[in-house]
Amino acid sequence: MVGFRLDGLTKSFGGARAVDGLSLEVADGAFLALLGPSGCGKTTVLRLLAGLERPDGGTITIGDRVVAGPGTFVEPEDRGLGMVFQSYALWPHMSVAGNVSFALHGKGLSAAEIATRTGEALALVGLGDRAAARPHQLSGGQRQRVALARSLALRPKLLLLDEPLANLDPALRTGLAAEFRRLHAETRTTFVFVTHDQAEALALATTIAVLDGGRLQQCAAPEELWRRPASPAVARFIGDGRLLPVDVIRRASGGVEVALGAARLLMPGDAPAGPGWLCVRRQGLVLTDAGSPDGALAGSVRASRFEGGAYLHDVAVGDDIPVEVHGPVSLPPGAPVRLHVTDGWVIPRGP
Repeated sequence: MVGFRLDGLTKSFGGARAVDGLSLEVADGAFLALLGPSGCGKTTVLRLLAGLERPDGGTITIGDRVVAGPGTFVEPEDRGLGMVFQSYALWPHMSVAGNVSFALHGKGLSAAEIATRTGEALALVGLGDRAAARPHQLSGGQRQRVALARSLALRPKLLLLDEPLANLDPALRTGLAAEFRRLHAETRTTFVFVTHDQAEALALATTIAVLDGGRLQQCAAPEELWRRPASPAVARFIGDGRLLPVDVIRRASGGVEVALGAARLLMPGDAPAGPGWLCVRRQGLVLTDAGSPDGALAGSVRASRFEGGAYLHDVAVGDDIPVEVHGPVSLPPGAPVRLHVTDGWVIPRGP
């Protein structure tokens, strides 16, 4: 079990900066998700950590050992890592046990120790009874478990997971995600999980690093990211947040007072007086016909659809900014509505 640290990490491909001055410290035993839209640099970070790419600048430290930096580069096989890819990369002519034990040969282990580690790894992923099977006899979820067992058998310092659930159907993804949570709790190995699926990241990780354009936007616990996004990029990406331009009037007890059109709202946040953003999501908006004009947002319905046992309304507020809110009945396009903000977060507008 080990943590790691990235200091000023950079990597470019063909003149395009994929990772841009990234600094990040991850505690021993964490379950870190690298999260962000396609092209944000998360897979490149994973490959740099694994030693599959060489950084252009900066350092990578695993535990107390520098594995990449000026004048230093430790090859992947000497970093003590395990890695699970989207593709299972199993040998079709080998049994399940053979695939799991393959990487253990050449490590100076006795045959008895190899057999013990193989059996323990297969038991951890619930495949102890399929040791003699061949990969073509397994389901997609089972093959992914074999790939996971193969890495666990190495007893790695870090386990790197490159979108390992991407090729599975929703039911298998849900089941295997639960397995990842259980295995992390049992092994306490440091997991680094790359995904573009924020629902997976929020459900699995103890810590999430949100990347955008090769830069770290925020690294925090899932609840912190959801409730207190540090930048517009995080606010938009996590939970499909919508940013409403507001004027921050003053700091107040319990938050900040903001103005949005005729509405005056007291919201949690950390922004000085001046231009700001109010981040809202559908979960923090409620249709209302009560209250004073100062306490609600005026809007008009653009469209409605039935979803998840209720109607989801697309509503334009402010300067025709779209937000979504649930309601019990369908509403026609153009219908005027009022929205009460029950949850949101205010950040500075910035440059």
